[in-house]
Amino acid sequence: MPGFGAATWECFAMQLGVRTAASHQLVCDFLVETLALESPPSTADAEDLVAAAAARLEITPATFTHAIWRYQRRQRRAAGAR
Repeated sequence: MPGFGAATWECFAMQLGVRTAASHQLVCDFLVETLALESPPSTADAEDLVAAAAARLEITPATFTHAIWRYQRRQRRAAGAR
């Protein structure tokens, strides 16, 4: 069905709170770039960082994760990657 590709399902799962390897990688890539980390955070550390940032922004972690996902997808598309 048009419009329901892998990215759509990834986004849908993420909104349900289901973390996939792909969504975790996007979040970790964002955290490494944003915080100038030398190595990717562990899953637990990434979740803690996202939760802390979301609380500070007064939004849910799911909303913040979705914003990260959209930003990273846009960055990758601009760079020519899919």
